[in-house]
Amino acid sequence: MEHFVEVAKRSEEFLRLDVDEMVAILSDENLNVAKEESVWKATLRWIEFDPGSRTRHMARLFECVRTGLVATDYFVEKIKTHKYIIDDDGCKPRVTQTLRFLYDLDVVVHNSEVPTPVFARPRIPHEVMFVIGGWMSGAPTSFIESYDTKADRWIKCEEIQSSPAYQASTRTIRELETVEAA
Repeated sequence: MEHFVEVAKRSEEFLRLDVDEMVAILSDENLNVAKEESVWKATLRWIEFDPGSRTRHMARLFECVRTGLVATDYFVEKIKTHKYIIDDDGCKPRVTQTLRFLYDLDVVVHNSEVPTPVFARPRIPHEVMFVIGGWMSGAPTSFIESYDTKADRWIKCEEIQSSPAYQASTRTIRELETVEAA
């Protein structure tokens, strides 16, 4: 789902979606957003188009926002204190879970061993960087790690059987090729 942010900001049709369509869009793994804050802002824009009939859907829509990916300061200052969140008891458990998760992350510092709850699971990334092999303690390694730009997190991938020392990798549009270095 590309161009979501632009559509959510400018489209009148977006404002006319029903709640089920909103939930389907906001919860989609392929929703292309650089920051989850955009999903929150789109939710607010949709509700504010007709607050009299839409605020009752706040808890359901709030479940679609990956609040664990939002910057801690933004969550505390903009989301947790928003009147729609404060006024809806259905949002309180998610607020508590998110605060616990965000503060744990501040202490643990993005350890891939920390279990990731659904509300903090990154959407399918559109930009990923891979690091393959390298040197550690004077010897080649067979580690493969990827960096997810959306989640701002390194993820350990499968190790490869051969050591990729003396190789270089190039990226093509949809695949990764490894070639022997000269």
